[in-house]
Amino acid sequence: MLEGNELIPNLKCTAPCKECMEIGGEVVDMEFCTECWQDNPKKYLYTESQYSASGSGVSICDNACPDGWTSNGDTEYHVCEPCDSSCLTCADYGNIGDKNKCITCHAGWKLYAPEQKCMETCALGYYEVNSETCDKCEWPCMDCTGDKFNCI
Repeated sequence: MLEGNELIPNLKCTAPCKECMEIGGEVVDMEFCTECWQDNPKKYLYTESQYSASGSGVSICDNACPDGWTSNGDTEYHVCEPCDSSCLTCADYGNIGDKNKCITCHAGWKLYAPEQKCMETCALGYYEVNSETCDKCEWPCMDCTGDKFNCI
């Protein structure tokens, strides 16, 4: 669109959305992104649980996936996925399966860092190091308590 001597782009969606929510070919929510411009720094797409004017979740383009989300190895579309429900935050190393690799756990859960997983309680073969972490028992212990060599 030409306004005076200025060329103003006529976008159907609010930037940085490349595509936005449509029903029957008609845009129903200019701010609900369904695809982000890939040459824009805000190219990572994720959906918040808040609601937009159309009554659906709000999809946002941002510089990176926020805490609690990961690209889970999606290098083509940059769509963020929520972390596994046991993780408060998870890995975003650019690998498929990052959503299951916990960095931190929800309150009350314990992290076993070598396997990057959260446990409600330390499972058989693990012992509680402190209120936030578990560690693996050492052989020959099938289970242990207090430290990795204290077999029970």
